[in-house]
Amino acid sequence: MSKIYILLSIFLIITSCGNKREGEHKTGLFSNFISISDNEDKGVKEILAFYGGQCKYAIGASASTKDGKKKYFELEMSQSVVLEDYANKIEMPASNIAYLFYSNLKDEKSSYDEIHSIIILKDGTKKTFEYSTEKLELVDKRMSLAKKTVDLLTNKDYENLKLLLNNELFKFDKDELISYIFLEY
Repeated sequence: MSKIYILLSIFLIITSCGNKREGEHKTGLFSNFISISDNEDKGVKEILAFYGGQCKYAIGASASTKDGKKKYFELEMSQSVVLEDYANKIEMPASNIAYLFYSNLKDEKSSYDEIHSIIILKDGTKKTFEYSTEKLELVDKRMSLAKKTVDLLTNKDYENLKLLLNNELFKFDKDELISYIFLEY
């Protein structure tokens, strides 16, 4: 009987270790035995800074005959005023939660097959969204192009902006388009 108490005590000590930030909670048995990396931690912090509320996270794995084995990182958001504002179009912030987390990963990007966003609204509605890391990588690459374009527009760098424009599919005059973009009223 004393062995059970010793094992139970060791288990409780292990699962209670680790510093948590305001609004952050680990979930799942597997997550209690594995600490997250600094990059994963940065992703959780960025999500909390953007949305507020509570963020529970877990690392999980699933297996099926159709999809095979998949490892995922799960982020469960609740008690967020910002998410409540988007209750009627909740997939938009859910995808942003997955992207914010994924964009902070460096070497860990290859560790996961999916990022799961779970949103719990104050009325009890719970929505789960799964995003493959392949799609998130594509979004990440396109976001860097979008950021570069915004920088060029902000700095009115006409020549480098022209280099980004592709007029092969739809023929247009690059100089004319840029003159319309930078037309000042």
